[in-house]
Parts: sequence; C-alpha cells; structure tokens
Amino acid sequence: MTSYTAFLRGINVGGHKLIKMEELNRIFVSLGFKNIKTFIQSGNVLFDAPGKSSAAALEKPDKKIEAKIEAGLKKALGYEVRTTVRTVDELKKLIELDPFKKFSKLSPKEAKMYVSFLYDEPEHKPKLPYKSPEKDFEIIGMNKLSSREVFIIAYPSVKKGGDYMTYLSKEFKKIQNTTRNWNTILKMISPISNE
Repeated sequence: MTSYTAFLRGINVGGHKLIKMEELNRIFVSLGFKNIKTFIQSGNVLFDAPGKSSAAALEKPDKKIEAKIEAGLKKALGYEVRTTVRTVDELKKLIELDPFKKFSKLSPKEAKMYVSFLYDEPEHKPKLPYKSPEKDFEIIGMNKLSSREVFIIAYPSVKKGGDYMTYLSKEFKKIQNTTRNWNTILKMISPISNE
C-alpha cells in the first residue's frame, strides 16, 4: 500500500459543485481505498491504495488512480471533478524544499503563499522568478524534483487568485492545475510526519 493525497479542483467554490466531506469519504471507500481522511472543505483527501512505490511515483504520476477517482466522482455526482494525485512522500519532499523560506517572516496580511499542482509535466518552463507588472503576485519557482508544482506569493491587491491563475494558464497552455494554500499542505502532512 502507498499513501496518497488527492486534490479535487473547483468543488465547494462559490456555491458550485457542492459536496459534503462525508459523501466524499463514502465515494473513496466505494472505490476500494483505505484509511481515508478528508481535510477542510476544498477537496483534499488522504488515502492508501495499492500502487507504485513512492520513488517510482516521483518519476511519473499515477494516472490510473487519478482516472479511477475522476470516474468514481462523475458516476456518484453526475459531473466531472478534475483530480490530481500525489504520494504523501512527494508532499514531504516538497515541504523539505522549504520554497517559501525567504518569505516566512511575512504575515498572512502581507502576503499569502500557494502551491499550484500541475496535472502534467510541462514541456515549456517559464523563466522564473516572475513578478507581475502590477506587483500583486510573484511566481517564485517550480519544484526542482519534478517541475509539477509551482510556488506563488500573492499580495493583498491580488484579485482572488485570478491574476496568477491567468498567468499560469497562459504559461502552461493546456495543462490544468489546482492550487492550495501552502499552510493547508503543511497542516495535512504535519500529523503524518509526527506519527
């Protein structure tokens, strides 16, 4: 068994694609996954599944698990929910990179830190770091291990993520992504690291 995380895109946002975490848990149980835990309402799921070793997963994402979850969600909910999967070990390595180290003294009122998970490895990688002309966000870098995660600093003037999401969509063309607050990732993985 390998421990995974699933990030669901666009659920419980602005009154759209509403789903209770109890229902989400039930769907994951029906798909044969074990030790399921949901984390806050934005569609974050920790679970165990038979699969590749964590080392192998770092080289290539397990698309079969993503496809299985997406098919299960569509069958249960009646609509598509794009899902990206990472192993828990991948997220631990992401945290070990400490990408926001030089921004760690900023308060949440000064800036917010985000990680955007790309569904595929990009062929084109933008020149980073990048600071927007309006200086409302910075793309400070990408994951050095797999290039499937992008690190973002958003300042108070950013328009609810629209500015940096537009930039990411433009830079990565057809590659979709889902974004989480960095603190969400830390809180999800911290209890696991302490076990």
